Amino acid sequence: MYFFEVKNKEKALEKLKQKINGEEKITYKEIGRQTGYGERQLKRLITEIEKRDINSILTHGNSGKVPSNKANNLELNYIIEFKKKYLECTISQFMDIYHEDVIWNKEKTEEVINNNLKIRSYSFFQSLYRENNWIIPRPHKSWSNKSIVHALRDPSPRRGILIIIDGTPCIILISSLRTICIISFHFYLS
Repeated sequence: MYFFEVKNKEKALEKLKQKINGEEKITYKEIGRQTGYGERQLKRLITEIEKRDINSILTHGNSGKVPSNKANNLELNYIIEFKKKYLECTISQFMDIYHEDVIWNKEKTEEVINNNLKIRSYSFFQSLYRENNWIIPRPHKSWSNKSIVHALRDPSPRRGILIIIDGTPCIILISSLRTICIISFHFYLS
């Protein structure tokens, strides 16, 4: 077993070019030891060298091209205008509103097609917020100083106790400090 260096494609292509031209007598195994590539991959690289030059092999095929999922100006302008209606909402709230009120709304299918609107990810809206300096509303103060998440209800007198809010009459039996047993009764009128 050999311990290979990090793969060096440029060096491998140069060595293979020298091998093809007869400038250097070297085996695939030796090139593999020097560059970190296996024999099969080196043979694949040789077929590529015969078709193209080394520089075109080293540059990625998509370099310099516009990404296929990039939003066009029509879509960006539509989202920016749509955001003006909802100034005080978080990224995830705005994303949900946009998807439900625009993308999935059957009445707005023509707008969606005309403006080339698509379903977008959270990170897309996050970068849009950053680029346009839109303000994310501050979270409410939490009851404890440890977390920034806002409490949806008043804190219970003791950890683990929840209030039943469906209006069912119940009896709370405390069997130990760690477990709480809630028994609810349902009354039926006959």
